[in-house]
Amino acid sequence: MASLPQDKIDDAKQVFEVFDKKYESKVDAHHIGDMLRSLGLAVTNAECEKRGQTPKPGTKTITVEEFLAIYSEFFKMPEKTWGTYEDFMEGLKLYDKESNGLLSLAELSQVLVAMGKLT
Repeated sequence: MASLPQDKIDDAKQVFEVFDKKYESKVDAHHIGDMLRSLGLAVTNAECEKRGQTPKPGTKTITVEEFLAIYSEFFKMPEKTWGTYEDFMEGLKLYDKESNGLLSLAELSQVLVAMGKLT
């Protein structure tokens, strides 16, 4: 936690308070990924589950100190770990058959269906 700048600590505490629905200074561990995404990090549920996120709500709670430790760990990771907007756009260009910056709905649907079959 010490490696976070004070403004990031303040932001994380504010997000934690929003997710603390019962005002008990605890948040359901199921929401770790949602809280990190609220702070601008593009994290996956798999990465969050490695650090304590639960697949189902109501299983476990975390304190703000525990959340700050998790946030600090993700914050220290290089941005390239998660990909950027430019990476996403470059990936979509693979399906732009006519190189005009457009992707047909049929093509997008086919790609998404194929990706769904892989998981």
